[in-house]
Amino acid sequence: MRKRALIIGGGPAGLASAIGLRQAGWQCEIVELTTDWRPTGVGIALQSPPLRALKTLGLFDELIRIARPHPKLDICAADGRPSSRSARTVSASRPA
Repeated sequence: MRKRALIIGGGPAGLASAIGLRQAGWQCEIVELTTDWRPTGVGIALQSPPLRALKTLGLFDELIRIARPHPKLDICAADGRPSSRSARTVSASRPA
């Protein structure tokens, strides 16, 4: 009998969980409140841990193909004041 998983939420964590479980032989069902599965127009900044996870799932190369690296990243305090800036970008040959 095949193992089954019910995944609550079709966001990045839910979808990554479903992919990983499926690759391990599980049957997955994802439930999501949103009925319109499409890009929302927001950006997602991925740093080292999620990039390593995507590499483990076999999705890193496709991500690099379609991703748009940030030329800089401003980190701000809760009141909006800039607290630091990063100019580092990620490349396919050096994934953070």
